[in-house]
Amino acid sequence: MGKLTEPQGETTGSPDRGRQRRKRLLWAIVISIPLGLSIIVYSWRGEGGLFARRTAPLEKLTIAVNNIPVSAPLWVALERGYFKDEGLDVTFHDFNSGKEALDSMLNGEHDMATCAETPIMRAIVTGRKLSIVATVATSEAITAIAARKDKGISSPPDLEGKRIGVTPHTTGDYLLAIFLLFHGVPKSSTKIVPLNPERMKEALQSGRVDAVSTWEPHIADIRKAMGAVVEVYYATGLYRMTWNLVGSPHFVANRPETVRKMLRALVKAEAFIGREPEKAILIAATRLGMDKTDLQAVWKSYYFLVALDQSLLINLENQANWAKGNKPVPDTMVPNFMESIYVDGLRSVRPDTLTIIGARL
Repeated sequence: MGKLTEPQGETTGSPDRGRQRRKRLLWAIVISIPLGLSIIVYSWRGEGGLFARRTAPLEKLTIAVNNIPVSAPLWVALERGYFKDEGLDVTFHDFNSGKEALDSMLNGEHDMATCAETPIMRAIVTGRKLSIVATVATSEAITAIAARKDKGISSPPDLEGKRIGVTPHTTGDYLLAIFLLFHGVPKSSTKIVPLNPERMKEALQSGRVDAVSTWEPHIADIRKAMGAVVEVYYATGLYRMTWNLVGSPHFVANRPETVRKMLRALVKAEAFIGREPEKAILIAATRLGMDKTDLQAVWKSYYFLVALDQSLLINLENQANWAKGNKPVPDTMVPNFMESIYVDGLRSVRPDTLTIIGARL
């Protein structure tokens, strides 16, 4: 019988051949891992996948905005994308006064509006319903009286007997009343000429009026056009205007999360204004069509803070007394303005600036 031999299996083959097989297997594994991961990630993140990005549509919001420098937080929030970050698609509609903006919102044309407290007070005492969501800025140098020196006005008492342009039911109206009272000039001794804000400069230049009571940027425009001919008297020491964001009671009650989103975006804008004032000035000046240098000159007199402060209530009550005859009236005749302030939004977003007495309970 012949000699038996064992079958030669793979384990008894050439050592070099085994090493080559292991190398090929290793390379196949290395190459396949990224491909496999790509397939897995694509399937997870793709449409309908486990980790698919689902971007919710932006919530549309329209705001009636008065073109005044203290509206800067809204413009910054739009320009810097803070509204979009909060899921809002905000559209601004421009108005020449806060009263016009507020009326537009009250008539259901917009979701929210910006305005000072004077139109708010007027609306409330006449029975209109609204909700103040927050104050976004305050200033003693946003409203002013511009008077022609060549008409014999070299000091405030010289306003007696003069023709003064004013936009009724606005902060310009209120400033003029307390300015004349403070300087001992009977309002009845003046000739009040109702004017829209955009007509102030022309009326003053033409001599149709001797002085005007209005606000920025109209004051800066008058200064630039008339130079040393005019003297400007700001509200400093007499009146601190509040610039407020207002909605309807129905809006804030039915869209509380929208209000919170809005407030969060404005808080971010406020921080940016404090951190990058030059960039904020440029954003506001561009929106206003105002010279950046002119805005820089008054910017430090604007105080930007998203808040609800006790001074807002005091201001509203003082102005209600003025509206009822420039003298104090019984409390029963002054509305409870606290009923028109919506505190839940700010309480949720920034409770430290909610300082109205009783509002934090």
